[in-house]
Amino acid sequence: MKEIITAEGSYLIGQGLLSCAGQLISAKSMALRALVVSDENVFSLYGESLLNSLREAGIKGESIVFPAGEDSKTLENFEKILYRLSAENFSRSDVLIALGGGVIGDLGGFAASCYKRGMGLVQLPASLLAMVDSSVGGKTGVNLPEAKNQIGSFYEPLLTICDTALLKTLPQREFKCGMGEIIKYAVLFDKQLFSQLLSGDYDLTQVIEKCVRYKARIVKEDKFDRGSRHLLNLGHTVGHAVETLSRFTVAHGEAVMWGMLIFTRAAVKKGICEKNSLSELEMLLDKYGMADYSEFSAAEIYNVILRDKKVSGDKLSLIVPERIGQCRILEIQLSQLMDFLKDGGLK
Repeated sequence: MKEIITAEGSYLIGQGLLSCAGQLISAKSMALRALVVSDENVFSLYGESLLNSLREAGIKGESIVFPAGEDSKTLENFEKILYRLSAENFSRSDVLIALGGGVIGDLGGFAASCYKRGMGLVQLPASLLAMVDSSVGGKTGVNLPEAKNQIGSFYEPLLTICDTALLKTLPQREFKCGMGEIIKYAVLFDKQLFSQLLSGDYDLTQVIEKCVRYKARIVKEDKFDRGSRHLLNLGHTVGHAVETLSRFTVAHGEAVMWGMLIFTRAAVKKGICEKNSLSELEMLLDKYGMADYSEFSAAEIYNVILRDKKVSGDKLSLIVPERIGQCRILEIQLSQLMDFLKDGGLK
């Protein structure tokens, strides 16, 4: 087991950690009770094992389970968690455990941040995407019909337990989504990792550890997303718009892959990015099964981006590569956005 110190808590990574999750939580908190928030798919596989582990550690565990998918990330379900916590009088020293992927981590984390102005939060990611990205850094929230993550908070977990054994049951599409975020980290920070992904010669546990360390470093520098943390939005501006326009039939990691490609194309056309970096990125994205979402027009994507929380006044920060392993934050006027989208190949 390895431990990575994040902004306010610890990230533990290893095989078989689910069976000792109760002991790990007891070592980090004074919790006597835990509410496990999960989705139907993940809870059916791992819920009872987690509850047994809590019981063995002297923690009374209960659960609330939602349908799997982005449609569960709503204010209504956020309220259901809060009402459950309140009705059963959980204390601030008790913990909420988010057992699942990014949707459950965001939903459960937001509820934990608000209940009694903040109770203990444990992230137990069950997807590759959640392990390398969404369980780290404290971003929580729910969606509104118009756009993703419009309501939320910054709230660091006191503990994240990453049991890589859970990836054995991960569907192929979910694995691909996780690879989308891993490719993002390689493009941002690590040419060597990029080359390993392209060759297929890598150790997944080591890759997860690398990504967590990169994100933990950035979050420590910029906890509230006002500066360098914007880099982590590479691919997300267009990606979130595609998710919204598809009514979330396009998964997050899939959309992020395509979003990276759009702004890398634009960066090359504008002389910001090396041409060979675009061809290398295209090869890597093709290797991991990037889909084409060009059925969405530049105008449609533009209109969704206008609601993006990264818009500030009449300006927007775009993340564009200069080369593999190095990107820049580029602040543009909203009046320039359509030009970037069209330079990226959108009609």
